[in-house]
Amino acid sequence: TPMNAILGLGGLLLRRGSDQWQTDKVRKIMEAGRHLLNVINDVLDLSKIEAGKLDLENKPLRIEAIVANVESML
Repeated sequence: TPMNAILGLGGLLLRRGSDQWQTDKVRKIMEAGRHLLNVINDVLDLSKIEAGKLDLENKPLRIEAIVANVESML
């Protein structure tokens, strides 16, 4: 998918070892791409909920990591 291409190419750029400015920008692209992929997955889950086909699972949540991730994108 296009999102996998963005994340894959971003990963390759990070391994390439560019200067600090470029590395920071690529990391932000990667974080935003992962966030967008989560949004896409959430939309797909909502479709499953509406169709009555979503299986829920109880998992621990690390709110500190979520807040830190959002702060880094701002």
